[in-house]
Amino acid sequence: MFEDVMLAVRFTGARRSTVYFFITTVYHDNLMESKSFYWIYILRVAGDRFYTGYTTDIYRRYREHQSGSRKSRFTRSFPPEKIEQCWKVFADRGTAMFVERFIKNKNRQVKERLINQPQLLQQEILKACGKDIQIQVIGPDVCSRTT
Repeated sequence: MFEDVMLAVRFTGARRSTVYFFITTVYHDNLMESKSFYWIYILRVAGDRFYTGYTTDIYRRYREHQSGSRKSRFTRSFPPEKIEQCWKVFADRGTAMFVERFIKNKNRQVKERLINQPQLLQQEILKACGKDIQIQVIGPDVCSRTT
């Protein structure tokens, strides 16, 4: 299914006119088939703490956490022990950041429940915010296969 998006731009100056641009974009009926997704993950780190993050490449990001990369400020102080849980969020970056922040704002008991029952994440977001986000549970075994 195709969807046309119209963008109006007004130029100012000696002549005032409005120019319309038509951009054709592809609309995906099933976002699960789309290649646009982000990983949301929970790590268990030193000190029996949790770290939540999002990324486009879970394997690269976990290696950065393990190596103490400059990009991984928190996990330099608290090295990761293992990936506790991970999900694929089939949405844009802003939505992935929203899901990450949603998990980060939860207390330890809620995070442990999400780790043990990962399918609850989508339901919790829908119940709390009314957002129906396409989330696929992947699980820690798949996420840590190359770590």
